[in-house]
Amino acid sequence: MRFVALTSEYLSKIKVSPIHTEKFAEEECFLRLASPGHVSYEDDDIRFFKSIDNEEQYMVLMQDYVLRTVSESLRIIGGHASGSAAASALQFVRASHLRPAHHARWDILAIPGTLERPYPFLVFFVPPSEFGVEDIFDFSVEREVGIQTLYDFYSALTRTT
Repeated sequence: MRFVALTSEYLSKIKVSPIHTEKFAEEECFLRLASPGHVSYEDDDIRFFKSIDNEEQYMVLMQDYVLRTVSESLRIIGGHASGSAAASALQFVRASHLRPAHHARWDILAIPGTLERPYPFLVFFVPPSEFGVEDIFDFSVEREVGIQTLYDFYSALTRTT
């Protein structure tokens, strides 16, 4: 419950940041998830989506479309200029070296941080071929995870760097 309260408090402090679509004509658009009236896909994008058939292509989809949109949204919310150091610091990178199993069928993407907190935000990427319907149901079951458990897991990941 504390997480919900903290999240609500954080979101209430964010200024409204309208997205002006006319700016997209002037600069490259990094909002890559389709949104009527804002973002639509070109024929090359559609061909790419239709041809995805391996883990590496799923990773490209995750990095170039999903996480790039997250990074761009964070940039806009933070009011950082395109191409600025602050905007660059919001880009996800592959952090495969954090995986405890070198031949794992999943990967880690992260926003790099500081020496004290090297990876403030992690995304665990499991390709759909490794994640069945039962796994999705099991993963989405509501449960409580202790903060110490999360901290221990994060500490174990960052100690390998």
